[in-house]
Amino acid sequence: MVKITMNFDPNLGNVQNSFSILPDAIMEITADAIEQTALDVKGEVVSQMNQPYPQGLGSDRALKLSIEIDGKRELANGLATYYVGTTLPYADTVEYGMGPHGSATGDGSFIDSIIEWTERVLGKGKKDAYAIADYIRNNGIQPRPYFRKATVKEAPNFKLTWSTMLAERLEAEFENKT
Repeated sequence: MVKITMNFDPNLGNVQNSFSILPDAIMEITADAIEQTALDVKGEVVSQMNQPYPQGLGSDRALKLSIEIDGKRELANGLATYYVGTTLPYADTVEYGMGPHGSATGDGSFIDSIIEWTERVLGKGKKDAYAIADYIRNNGIQPRPYFRKATVKEAPNFKLTWSTMLAERLEAEFENKT
């Protein structure tokens, strides 16, 4: 799960004195910019996943559809927190990979999941699924860092998003004064 958090000073006296903008407006702009950054990260995660296999997921199923944003604003406390992520249990394995392994349970769920994935994504049968399972048992699963790539690409844009929103608000305030 990617967590985008920004804490800011609710007093911001210099901005208030210089531009006659209430600190609440600055906090609201900042929270809006954080939310927009979270939306941009989510969009980039899905874009990374939409690439053809093996870079992308090769599927429109659960993981791509499970990317969510959850946010919390406590402007009185100077806090805006947004989470971009998924609660699917295998998302960490996709993001970070996994060392060589087989089934931990011995109930057949490992090979069943490999068969299902092989048929759905690759359009292949059980023979190929068993070969893939053997490969995973011996070599593990390579990471596919969708969230990390998206965050590295989109998070630096926060400053531009925030400054654009602030400039628009200052312009509107200035026009109201003249």
